Amino acid sequence: MRKLLSCLLVLLFFVSTTNGVNIQAADISSNPSVGNINELQEMNINNMSDSEFDNFLMNYIKENKMNGVSFDKIKDSLSSIGVSVSEKDMSQKNTRSVRYCGISALDSFYVYSAHRGQDSYYRLYAALSFNSTETQRGSYDVVSLEWDPDYGKYYSNNTDTVNGMSTMDGSNRSNGIYLFNFNDLMFQAGNSTWAAVYVTPKRSGTLEYGSKYVHTYEKTNISWTIGQNISYQSGGNTGGYTYSISGTPASYSWSTYTDNALTY
Repeated sequence: MRKLLSCLLVLLFFVSTTNGVNIQAADISSNPSVGNINELQEMNINNMSDSEFDNFLMNYIKENKMNGVSFDKIKDSLSSIGVSVSEKDMSQKNTRSVRYCGISALDSFYVYSAHRGQDSYYRLYAALSFNSTETQRGSYDVVSLEWDPDYGKYYSNNTDTVNGMSTMDGSNRSNGIYLFNFNDLMFQAGNSTWAAVYVTPKRSGTLEYGSKYVHTYEKTNISWTIGQNISYQSGGNTGGYTYSISGTPASYSWSTYTDNALTY
């Protein structure tokens, strides 16, 4: 009898421990739907690293939108766990020299701002998704995150490296701009990616922020060089710096831009 009781206790311990591990893993990697508020509230977002939180947030928004959930409902559900978020889609399109995958291949291009719990900084995101696959890929694409340096001070950055995004140049981050590269090989139907910059408030008010995406095609031997075929300019839409391209890339590219505002 004692032996049977000991076996039962070991079995119960094993089952409870195994279930605990599964739940803990799901807390970070799964993305509950808006309708499952209880599961969302069980996630301890304040214990997530910045990378874990960025991945959770971007996937949570993307997957719920794919399931037809409105952004207002997504926003309300995130608010229930202490996350504030806003969005803005493409507001300006430049279709110059559109060939191969034109701008219509860009399914969406959003900028988001987000704040988590007691974080001292705010997150600015540029998020892209594609509905076609580029067959004549060029050099690495360029994505900027731009903001008003009078209202936000650069703190850090993060990228979706798994889906082709990487840092490019942060030499003018004090002027409100950070550049990223997107690997054309990941320009595929159904794919999505993002870049993020964290800023700390310098004073209360409205922080203007935005992003410019330049897609290149056909020419694969282009190397981006600051001061040559890519340059910075003051007087951007957000109040800080922006960028432009010149030379060969300008003839084999198209671009789009979007911006938004964050009040704190």
